[in-house]
Order: sequence, then C-alpha cells, then structure tokens
Amino acid sequence: MCQTLNCKFTSEVNTQHNLDKFNQHFLAQKIFDKPDFNGDFSEMMVSWAQFNKEVLPGRSFTFWQWFEGVTELSKKHLRPYWSEGLIFGFIGKHHLHMILHDRPNGTFLLRFSDSEIGGITIAYVSACEIQNIQPFSKKDLEIRSLADRIRDINEILYLYPNVGKDEAFGKFYTGETLCMKAYKCDWHYLHNPFSNLLNLSGKTFSWIASYTTLFHPVNKYPQSKFYFKNKYIKSFSKTF
Repeated sequence: MCQTLNCKFTSEVNTQHNLDKFNQHFLAQKIFDKPDFNGDFSEMMVSWAQFNKEVLPGRSFTFWQWFEGVTELSKKHLRPYWSEGLIFGFIGKHHLHMILHDRPNGTFLLRFSDSEIGGITIAYVSACEIQNIQPFSKKDLEIRSLADRIRDINEILYLYPNVGKDEAFGKFYTGETLCMKAYKCDWHYLHNPFSNLLNLSGKTFSWIASYTTLFHPVNKYPQSKFYFKNKYIKSFSKTF
C-alpha cells in the first residue's frame, strides 16, 4: 500500500524525491489508526472502507481525501522544497517530539497538517517546548510563498537537524521581506479599532501585520488613526 502511495505522490508532484521509511510508516499508522504502533505493517491488508469510506478519527474526511489534499498542495506550491528534501512531510507527533525535543531553540521542520486537508505547518522548538504554527493552505501560499513566510518568522532559525534557514531556503526568497513590502504599499487611512495596541511614546511603534503587508501607525496622526492595507493578523513592536 505504501509503495502505491509513493508512486502516486511522486508521479502527481513530478518529483524524484520518494517518501522515505518514516513517511511510509506514518501513513500506515494513520490509515490503520495505530499512532503508537512501531511494528511492521507490511502484512496488514487495507480495506476500501479504511482507504476512502470511513472518516479518520476526530476528523470529517477520509484518509484518501487527506492524502489527495496533501498531494495537490505539494504539486502546486511545494514541489521545489520537497524535491530538495526541505520538507519532512509525513510525520506523527510522537516521532516529531522524539527528534526535536533535544534540539536548540529555533530548530524547525515542515510537516503536513493532520487536522485539515491540504495544509502544511511548521513545528519548532521554543523554550524547550515544541510549538506548531497554524497550517498554511493553498490560498495562503498563493498570497505569499512558503520560503518568504519562513523568512518572515524570526522564531525559526535552523531547519532540522541543523541547517540555517537562509542557507536552506535563501534561493527561493523573492527578495523582499514583509517589512520591505510595507514601505512600498499604497497606504490607506482608517480609524484604528486597535488603539490599545499602539504605544507611540518615544520611538516605539506597534505594528500590525498580515502576510501580504503591514499596518503602520504614523507619528503625525492621532493615536486613534493608522494606515492599513489587507486584514489584521497579529501585532508586534518595532523600535526605530
């Protein structure tokens, strides 16, 4: 079964980079609903119901719907990263914690989301704990590429096991950081519903960022005003 899935994935994505033994073992764990089983699945038979009729535990989709979503996302947006071995991809949470728990802060890897169809997430070490970023969907990656999103996140530094993220993904960067794009935006004026987030004392300003641009408060306007473009995502501080 795993060899068939490997052929399907590599053919659809048009890549020579195969699913490795860890990827295949995770897929078997998922389809048989045995996340803690570390034995040999090779003699176990998969029924049609397990493959594409019964929904996965705690989910609203079948195994095949989930696998097909990952394949489609990889084909459209992840082929170069997968082909160069930059995406771990199919990995269970137990294995994830096992390989990351003793790594330095900022170490990360890319894995396909368990919780939704066609998503990729970043798992990383922060304060000796494993954190997971909300999965990026096809729509997200149409707005901003995976490499540029990785560059935007200051908390992630080393692709597992120990490759600097700029070394790994640098050739895929578009040439503009999120902050650089902000200065080039056609800013618009709007009443600020997030005025409690802004601290205009001294030279510290609060920024509100989306993955396509930034909100930028400006000194000469009242605290309740700021420039904006696109939707609110998160806030952070910047000192000039």
